[in-house]
Amino acid sequence: MWDDATESLWQQVTGEAVVGALVGTFLEALPSSNVAWSQFKSAFPGGTVLDGTTLPIHIGSNPYAGYSSRPGPPHPVEGEDGRLPAVERVVGVAVGNVAKAFPFPVLAAERPVNDTVGELPIVVMWGAPDTAGALDGSEIREGRPIGVGVAYSREVGGRILTFVADSESTSADLDTGSVWNMLGRAIKGDLTGVELSPVLHTNE
Repeated sequence: MWDDATESLWQQVTGEAVVGALVGTFLEALPSSNVAWSQFKSAFPGGTVLDGTTLPIHIGSNPYAGYSSRPGPPHPVEGEDGRLPAVERVVGVAVGNVAKAFPFPVLAAERPVNDTVGELPIVVMWGAPDTAGALDGSEIREGRPIGVGVAYSREVGGRILTFVADSESTSADLDTGSVWNMLGRAIKGDLTGVELSPVLHTNE
């Protein structure tokens, strides 16, 4: 990516300017999540959605069809780690110098996953298994189903909550019995209306 103010070139994976006037500067990372359209629409019925652009592209199309369906990376990789397939999907969480990857198949089998990264107690929620992969089919909505993983802090009001599966798309905490949706909001129980703090994470 390049910015139109200084024409510096930015590396997407780290948010660092690598060429131009802002070399060595880092963009501030903001939490965001990939969630199913049905989940967003249910949680934010008045939400705003981008459905057009001034660029000559079609919103909803994928110029990299098949990118996430191939059995391995498009180019040779040295020192490949055999613990996971080369294109296995993971939720990545980094806190300070500590990073953990939570593979989608593990999340699907054990959801939700309560863990600690560095000193931060987190929960990685899993749901919407029919959510289409954005980098599979030529039209995003036709992509193979991959599911969604979202990471939150487990600390609420000074208390560390422990989460268990409640339904296909919700979790419950064992401490209050409140039910939480994939967007980290309590929708039933003593904590109704409380929102978990999102943790910076990626779906890769």
